[in-house]
Amino acid sequence: MTSDFLNKCLDALGWSPRLLGEYLQVGERLGRNWAAGKREVPDNVDKWLTKASAFLREHPYPDGWRVNQPDNEPVSPPPR
Repeated sequence: MTSDFLNKCLDALGWSPRLLGEYLQVGERLGRNWAAGKREVPDNVDKWLTKASAFLREHPYPDGWRVNQPDNEPVSPPPR
């Protein structure tokens, strides 16, 4: 997972790198390092974030409840 794709997934979820680190209980520094491309994102985290952001594309938040995503741009995984 590239840092660009990670950040697109986080944007789709409405999460920050800090929040990702908190959710995974790895600390905010690791979340920021993944987002900056300083550390490789583990495969299991890559798969999980890809699925989570895809789910929200297919099942968006209810109208009026999505304040952190201005353009609703879909996130597609990069070719492997």
